Amino acid sequence: MEIGNEVATAERTRPCPDCGSPLPLDERYVDWCAECEWNVDPGAPDPEPGRIAAARRRLAQRFGEQLAQEMERAAAESVRPGWDASTVLAFGLALLVHAVTLILLVSGVLLVVLGWETGVQPVVGALLLGLAAVLRPRTVRLPKDAPVLYRADAPRLFELIDEVGRWSGRPGCTPWSWGRTATRR
Repeated sequence: MEIGNEVATAERTRPCPDCGSPLPLDERYVDWCAECEWNVDPGAPDPEPGRIAAARRRLAQRFGEQLAQEMERAAAESVRPGWDASTVLAFGLALLVHAVTLILLVSGVLLVVLGWETGVQPVVGALLLGLAAVLRPRTVRLPKDAPVLYRADAPRLFELIDEVGRWSGRPGCTPWSWGRTATRR
């Protein structure tokens, strides 16, 4: 029976197969026992069928294992990751993308300002300026009604964040790092 947007359910229960304590039944959720933790992790969903999906799973497995080994090795040596080929390549690619945007902007301004002898150059310059505007990095504000978690709301989550911060040598979640902006490309 529906009341507004909430579904009114009578407290239906069944016994836990392991410890016998009552389990509330709700079709919307997986059954699990809070007393003995039966069925807390009911298993992974069935994988996507197909050769491409299987190849993606194999690659993800291989790269995940490589990353885990690198992290274990770095933790054993207590060395922070440095500049390897992939880091240099990522920074180079980011620099290239931003350089192209800057070149489009400068070229567009020059064509618009200096190209009035012909009618084509200002039009091409305007197109380049439009393309540079589309490619620019943007700062996006979170909506004012976006949920914000504080330490009092989720203490275990913040403990985990702080632990990861201690392990990586960076501050966890500090009040001065709680900016409400995000950069997206």
